[in-house]
Amino acid sequence: MMNIKYLAIFVYCIPMMMLANTPSTEKEKDTLASHAEASAPEVSTDQFFQFPELDTKFPVQKKITISSAPEFSFELLEKEYNPPATIVTDRKKEAKAGFEEINKYDKWITTFSSENIQTLPVGIKYRDSTSQVEYQVGFTGAHFNKDYTELTAYVKVLIPQSDKNGMPLELFFGANNVKLSHQGGLIGDTNLVLLGDMLIPFNGGNWLLMLKGGMDMNSGNIQNKTFVTFNCDGIKEMGIEGEVQFSRKLIVPVDPMGKPLKATRSYRGADNKTIQIPNRVTGSFKAVASGWNDMIVEIGISPFVLANQPDMFMFSVNKAVFDFSDLRTENVHFPQHYYDNGLLLPNANTWRGVYVESLEIGLPEAFKTKETIAKDSRVSFKAANLLIDSYGVSGEFMAEGIIPISTGRTSAQKAWAFSLDDIGITLASNRLIGAKFGGQIVLPVSKGIKIKKEGKNGKKETTDKLGLGYKGIISEDEYSLVVSTLNTIQFDVFKAKAELLPNSSVELAVRDGSFRPRAVLNGRMAISASQKKSLENEGDEYTDTNTTNTYNVNYAEGGDTINATTNAVESPKKKTVEFRGIRFQNLVLQTESPIIQVDYFGYEDEVKLANF
Repeated sequence: MMNIKYLAIFVYCIPMMMLANTPSTEKEKDTLASHAEASAPEVSTDQFFQFPELDTKFPVQKKITISSAPEFSFELLEKEYNPPATIVTDRKKEAKAGFEEINKYDKWITTFSSENIQTLPVGIKYRDSTSQVEYQVGFTGAHFNKDYTELTAYVKVLIPQSDKNGMPLELFFGANNVKLSHQGGLIGDTNLVLLGDMLIPFNGGNWLLMLKGGMDMNSGNIQNKTFVTFNCDGIKEMGIEGEVQFSRKLIVPVDPMGKPLKATRSYRGADNKTIQIPNRVTGSFKAVASGWNDMIVEIGISPFVLANQPDMFMFSVNKAVFDFSDLRTENVHFPQHYYDNGLLLPNANTWRGVYVESLEIGLPEAFKTKETIAKDSRVSFKAANLLIDSYGVSGEFMAEGIIPISTGRTSAQKAWAFSLDDIGITLASNRLIGAKFGGQIVLPVSKGIKIKKEGKNGKKETTDKLGLGYKGIISEDEYSLVVSTLNTIQFDVFKAKAELLPNSSVELAVRDGSFRPRAVLNGRMAISASQKKSLENEGDEYTDTNTTNTYNVNYAEGGDTINATTNAVESPKKKTVEFRGIRFQNLVLQTESPIIQVDYFGYEDEVKLANF
């Protein structure tokens, strides 16, 4: 069964000049007359379009409902990634066992020296005064050389996140080449690599933080993986290579054209073995931080769509910042619903997530231009200030001049021309609150359309413009239909003068990723030139000249010649042109068969002009 949705479209009484008729070809190609390209203005985000006419029909749901069902858990991740046995051994039997022995016999020291590490294992503790994260350095083995002692060392970092038992999560780093001089003290800075990949659920189980680790403790080559650097003064810094995976319940990955990707992908772990894991939206980053709990770093994120709206808007990130700090939140613009729903408690500084400074938003597939049809791509516009966190995706966006009427097409075939002049989108915690937009649409049977309005000094003026103005709205559930209301307008159709009545309408259905426009027109038309003139001047006042004639007649002999003179007396009177012409009801124009049909087409009234 085909998926049919409807576009909410509210057509204005802003009639515009129509483009030329669309001739039919064997392949039903788009042959609408081309116009000069209109340059799009700079993107503005300082206002948001409000459409009261549509708000009454589609009231915005103010209450935000947030799903709390997490995707990530330690049990799930162990099944997905199946950590290599060698890493488990290094962590549990070597590193963890060494620290347990140090704790058991209280073999903690305060300084590095040859005397303090004669009996192993021993350890030393550091605490970051800013984040209060504890670092423990343990020495579990030694190899004595002529000029120095080579130590096996581990670092344990106790981070605020909890493990599956509710205890502080432990990160283990290791190295076999820590050099201690015979005179006392470490020789230079020492790097210890993270033992294997570390998988940490956070943000309510809706995010996965993966820290990339290594296997080789002997070479000292950290290969830009996650590591800690320490020297005689303590822990110097932490280098992190990682990625963030977002729950598929919130967002799902797509390719640059907006097409969905496969549900699984290949992943190569620290043991260089390749496995298949769920294909989630991923953000990769590298950073060197002074502390674990105060990390803010740029991140690259793959294109994505909302999980509950995969056919709607696509998001491609240009510049984003990963805020993993509990201490500060810098230059993030939070939407109002964050404050209204208490999503920043206890304060904004504790917020963790991704703040997207700049991005491109791809419109639903139904919005097409000649270029996107040829390239099989999406129409998009530049935007700013999008949030991705444990609640999902949030942001408000507005742009203008996206699709000019010269290139906008409702479909790849049997197309009508349309424009997208402005759009406003509101996303709140992974919900599409609404997308409101406006533009112009062209009826294919018309080559011109005019609007008559009151000008200066009460004089009527006629203006030619492009297209019929419309307003539309996309709700969270579907494209919904709003029947338009048109004021009385005039345009050329069937080489005749026609006039639409206010009960005419234009609607757009969405089927198979394209708009299916349908116009239902009611009105009247004039065929002859005099009728057109009357139709144009209907309702206008004009001066009628009444004439009184006096005849003087002279008959010649034979009675066959008449000489007549006429005396005329004029008396001006104002009359009104009255013309109702040929009426039509439910004249349907659409892109599907039957392309044109009408319920009634006939003449109902007499023509009255100057009382004749």
